[in-house]
Amino acid sequence: MTSPSPQSEVITRLTKAFAFPISAYDDLVDQFISELHEGLTQEDRMPMIPTFVYELPTGEETGMVLSIDLGGTNLRVCRTTLSGDGNFEIIHKKWTISDALKKGSGVELFAWIADRIEEFLLFQCHETNREGNYPLGMTFSFPCEQLDINVGKLLNWTKGFRGNDVLGQDVVKVLQDCIDAKNLNITVNALINDTVGTLLATTYKHPGCEIGIIFGTGTNCAYLESQSEVTKIRPDAPNYTSPTDMQVINTEWGAFGNKSGALPANDYDILLDRRSSQPGKQLYEKMVSGLYISELTRLVLHDLALKGDLFVGESSKPRTVEELGNLAVKERFDGAMMGSIEGDDSPDLKAIGTHFLENYRLETTKSDRETIKTTCQLISARAARLSAVGIAALIKKRKLLTQSSKQVIVGIDGSLFNKYPHFRQHLEGALYEIFDIATVKAKVSLINAEDGSGVGGAIAAYLACKQKDCARKPAGSIQTAGADAMTDSTPQPDYYLHLDLAEAGLETQAHTDGGETFLDFSQSGNEETTTQDISEPNIAEQNASQWQTGVKDGLEGSVAVDPVAVGSVAVDPVAVDPVSVGSVSVGPSLESNSAGGFSDMMEEQVTLDTSATHWHGAQQ
Repeated sequence: MTSPSPQSEVITRLTKAFAFPISAYDDLVDQFISELHEGLTQEDRMPMIPTFVYELPTGEETGMVLSIDLGGTNLRVCRTTLSGDGNFEIIHKKWTISDALKKGSGVELFAWIADRIEEFLLFQCHETNREGNYPLGMTFSFPCEQLDINVGKLLNWTKGFRGNDVLGQDVVKVLQDCIDAKNLNITVNALINDTVGTLLATTYKHPGCEIGIIFGTGTNCAYLESQSEVTKIRPDAPNYTSPTDMQVINTEWGAFGNKSGALPANDYDILLDRRSSQPGKQLYEKMVSGLYISELTRLVLHDLALKGDLFVGESSKPRTVEELGNLAVKERFDGAMMGSIEGDDSPDLKAIGTHFLENYRLETTKSDRETIKTTCQLISARAARLSAVGIAALIKKRKLLTQSSKQVIVGIDGSLFNKYPHFRQHLEGALYEIFDIATVKAKVSLINAEDGSGVGGAIAAYLACKQKDCARKPAGSIQTAGADAMTDSTPQPDYYLHLDLAEAGLETQAHTDGGETFLDFSQSGNEETTTQDISEPNIAEQNASQWQTGVKDGLEGSVAVDPVAVGSVAVDPVAVDPVSVGSVSVGPSLESNSAGGFSDMMEEQVTLDTSATHWHGAQQ
């Protein structure tokens, strides 16, 4: 009988250490559900942070909104145009945050951000003066105590930032003060993290999505929860009640298992946790996320090398720490390296050999390369299977599969899910094992999430305008179908303008040229097109009950021109609802009894009674 080779013994030992049997799923999913519930009812558990976001987008929102994403390395400024039907366009620019800014004062950092916003509007958006007020959503990747959708007190800086002068202050107000100092017509009205943004952006594109997840360098999840389940909120808190009886929860589920010890930790997991900056915390994240599973792989390879199971070569002697070079240094083996190793399908795994020679100056045998690849596969597969446990727990807790006609949509972002070889397949396979293949294939859709920090931040700002009246009129030109214009509590004149044109074939279409926006009017059978510039608002005092405009041949139908809402242009009836198109003025002016627009296309003038209809919240 042939004795097993040293390599096979190593593989057997590692397989046992990182095994996660099917029989372990049910208990772990139940424990996950229990910890989700505990986090909603009491402190000092899984964080389960209420976000003050009380609804998800429908996909029909329209508007032009700004957002910023302040991370550990870069600042990104975005302008997102939501055009309804799940469609959007985004313009963005990224700046690297210098060490001087990181180590300087917080006020100087936020003043620099305001400078970049102004620069972005001028050079990327070609805007020199905007009469309407831009709402802005802020994705902020630092610990805050969030007291409202637009209030967050900075608890501490991480990632090398040192602006202690703003610790304990509301970062939204600090940024707003810097924006106001530059006389920018912008209101910061939403503060979120990237996971909440991932959920909002994905739901806009895929209405019905209630779970947003990141599997990347770190991991987190946000989902829509019944307000009645969130019993830890104090009765005097501003979000004790919800206008929709729902609230988005930022789970911070990387903390799963911290207190229960439920996770299947082996000696390598314990070593990684002990050497981490936060021992005993984020235990689920340390088994699932890209940052930690690559470090876990490095610890395994380092241990095998010291034991003489790797990189022995002709000497037959175990390597020393000095000989292992960077492989002995913390976090010198990252997720991209790990993914490239697992993706090497060449017969002799030569890419793996080249990688270790170039990065660590270590010669490898084919047996070494096979062991290295198998180690990566075992650790990434376990990470994917544990990731499925969190998804299954939320699906079960929310009873999403019992809603017979509803598809369970899970939006997922992050490099592990999007790029790592076989991670998605392992995750889906685990869901098949937890539920069953037929149910998952028929009812569960794992989709690539949208831009959480850009589009998600914009949608958060949009929803914040809808949730509450904003004292600064942050979205005077934003409106959802059937909703009131988002302005402050100051009474607004109510006017609508209806032009009886559509039935005779008048069509409109918006286009942009040189940074300005125009409406093209054309009539069926007529090749000529009349263009109206609607880039700049031209709304007059609006104290008249009658306005004149041009109409030809008694055209009938309905064209509703609304300068407050945005972005969609439909035909028959034609509805112009712009934040994306700008404020609409029909004709050169809307002054009382003036000769109105279309005069170069229409021959007759008629007077339209507007006294009984409404023009909501038009900005002067």
